[in-house]
Amino acid sequence: MSPSDVAIDLILNTEDVIAYRAERYIEVKPGRRSPIHINFKNTLPHKPVRETLANLLSAQMEQDGITYVCGLESGGSYFASRCSDNLAAPLSLYRKDEKRHAEGGRLVGSDPKHGSKIAIVDDTLVSGRTIEPVVDYLRQFAGEIHLYTILSYGLDALIKHRLRVTKITSIAQIGCLVRAAVENGKFGLQDAEEIERFIEKQAKESGVN
Repeated sequence: MSPSDVAIDLILNTEDVIAYRAERYIEVKPGRRSPIHINFKNTLPHKPVRETLANLLSAQMEQDGITYVCGLESGGSYFASRCSDNLAAPLSLYRKDEKRHAEGGRLVGSDPKHGSKIAIVDDTLVSGRTIEPVVDYLRQFAGEIHLYTILSYGLDALIKHRLRVTKITSIAQIGCLVRAAVENGKFGLQDAEEIERFIEKQAKESGVN
């Protein structure tokens, strides 16, 4: 099986990872609603699942020569930590809200060395807006910035251009996931069409023709 097939199989067959609601969209983040929500936090109780997904990511990082790993709070935190261990690379976690007491700052952990090949890790890539401030912060240190996610909503090329990063690696794409879900009976054709319309709308709103 390809890395994409492995990831999709785990997503489809791990309890409570997929939520789908066409009639009343799910609020996946404040102000953002979607008919489908892939909740990777629900892989965390399942050691073989979470480790396999992290190992798929770290295998890609090793090929790219990554020397520093940064995870996003909180979706990317576990996966970044596991990848850091696999690569024996320094790790930090990026806080959504800046800490204003004690050591303060955005990063839990030390800043990367200048010229590092930095991996930014999150579980899902939709528009790239969540990752954008992390890229901006880490650019001062980086020789290269790479983004790694388990699942992408298909806007990788646009996001790469907009954020001016070296590379985006997404293990699986939402379109492939939905097709697999239809084939194994988890989704019907109408469900797939609703999700496809949603993704097309996201692309248009993000400036993709």
